[in-house]
Amino acid sequence: MQYLMDGWKSKLTKVSSTSITSVDLGSVQGSETFAELASQTRMGFGEYITAIQTAYTGVIEKLKATADRYDDAEGTTGGQVNGVDPSGTPNLT
Repeated sequence: MQYLMDGWKSKLTKVSSTSITSVDLGSVQGSETFAELASQTRMGFGEYITAIQTAYTGVIEKLKATADRYDDAEGTTGGQVNGVDPSGTPNLT
């Protein structure tokens, strides 16, 4: 998941860093208004993507922690199973 996140982050950073100016639009009538709208949209997109990245990173961290707890529990269970007396005599102490 982290690998996918890194790939997305790279592409999304390019989108959120793209800037449109009235010069890019040939300075035609209304280009300043459009450039301002594009800038506001870019900033909103950047904030939205940052929130998604933060949430996705949180999910990755929780999955890692869950996997670690699973590994610990598996080790504990393995130790208990391997500690059983194979003769069948219970240890009631």
